[in-house]
Amino acid sequence: MTNRWPVLLLVFAVALTPAQVVIAQDQPTPDKPRISKPPEPAAKPKVPSPAGTKPPVAPGKAGSPQSGSVELSEEPQVLESVGLRFLTPVGAKVIQDTAGKEAKLLIVAPDESWQINVTSPRTSNPDLTVTTACDELIAKLMERVGQINKDTQEIKTLGKLISRTDNVLLDPERPELVGEQFIISLPRGKDSPDTVRGYTLVKIAADRFVNFELITTADKYQAAGAVYQIVVRTAKFEDAERTAVARGAAIAAGQAVLAGLTDEALRDIMKQRNGRFERLFRPAVGGARMDETEVAYRRITTWNGKRGEMDPSRAAKDFTAAEQEAGYLLRTDARYINGAQVVDVSGTFFIRPDRSMEAWVIRQAIREAGKRDTVGISMEKGAREGDIISVVTEVTGQPDESVKTQVSGDGYLTRFESLLLPQILIRSKVPTEFGFYVYQSEAGKVQLRREVLDQPPDRPGLWKLTTRLSEDRKPMESLFNDQGDLIRTELSDGSIWEPIDAKALVRLWRDKNLPLD
Repeated sequence: MTNRWPVLLLVFAVALTPAQVVIAQDQPTPDKPRISKPPEPAAKPKVPSPAGTKPPVAPGKAGSPQSGSVELSEEPQVLESVGLRFLTPVGAKVIQDTAGKEAKLLIVAPDESWQINVTSPRTSNPDLTVTTACDELIAKLMERVGQINKDTQEIKTLGKLISRTDNVLLDPERPELVGEQFIISLPRGKDSPDTVRGYTLVKIAADRFVNFELITTADKYQAAGAVYQIVVRTAKFEDAERTAVARGAAIAAGQAVLAGLTDEALRDIMKQRNGRFERLFRPAVGGARMDETEVAYRRITTWNGKRGEMDPSRAAKDFTAAEQEAGYLLRTDARYINGAQVVDVSGTFFIRPDRSMEAWVIRQAIREAGKRDTVGISMEKGAREGDIISVVTEVTGQPDESVKTQVSGDGYLTRFESLLLPQILIRSKVPTEFGFYVYQSEAGKVQLRREVLDQPPDRPGLWKLTTRLSEDRKPMESLFNDQGDLIRTELSDGSIWEPIDAKALVRLWRDKNLPLD
């Protein structure tokens, strides 16, 4: 599974790596399915007795394979946005899929005989119960494998409900979180074993569920089902009140830093970042620079100017009254190498000095190396006026997509400031956890970004910043000197951003025969 470009949707056939996550401090992705209240199904499977009529049972106690011995990893997997932690089998591949509005973890067997998807779908219907959600999900699955009787024209499903258990207690420490589980078999074809799918669904809030989904085949189900039940039984949910308190403290710390950021300090930081080049690479075993794999380079340019300068093709004499507005501007330019493709991204960000308004334009072009013609072009145009954010995404050959959302509560950080955030935090000299709400392109909404600043005892005079771009993103760690200059950033996949002199960068890419045109 691959991550997407950090600022715009890649709708073309481009497979980018998890390292590519830092240009605009977010990762855009397409929508994911959500649980919502659909029309009443034509027919429902039999619904078991309502929750509460019998003691809660642990998952896997009925209608499932007997749990065998499965060695579990010591490090839990985490969906922080819902306070969920669980363990996975040793040797299983864990993939963090950020290709949507809600995070998703995929656990794949070493032999790929099964897959477990862990998601946190939302619902627009606060009255939707776990029982009703399972009823509707079963009905939909059954309808997909319906067969029409030629004589009677009746539709009969070929699916089979293997088992269904209500009143399932996942975490004994959270007895109020009671869910349901069902296992269903769906035909695939004449010579193929049936697909077996398992669902364990629990409602954790009025608008949110957590779902553990098993996907395997009938011939693999005995072993896969046992693993599935063990994984589900390791689920632990953090206390919502305690999580809210910690989040509030982080946001308060972030607000304090922003409140103390003067115009003079911001301009100093802009000068510090202006014109700096950085390279992204995968380290080599021997450590030689020529043996390292180049992934990308980027540069940030900052200046005081007018809003109309966001579009470099427009002459100043043609600026409208709105475009004459003065403020701060920041531009990012980056090039990524993706096999035979070159991906160029530029983003320009503008804010009023009082932060009451911001705007941005992010352009992306993909082409084959050595060729001038682009494979595809996309553009995101965004603006915030007060508390209202409006965003339009334009992609060649596709209808425009529009998003309108509202900033609510405290702790909002502009896109402009998010690109200078490390230097802003280090200037504060306060080692603590910070929280900020930032508009994220991939989610089409404002999400919480967390930063933990500390001084490593073994690296005197340096600052370490651990960044989560949203609650369910894997962290990246950066090291800075006391002035806030980047030393290196290590991403979750092991790739590294490092500063580099412009001439050294050109020489390195030429020596490696990489495209600079």
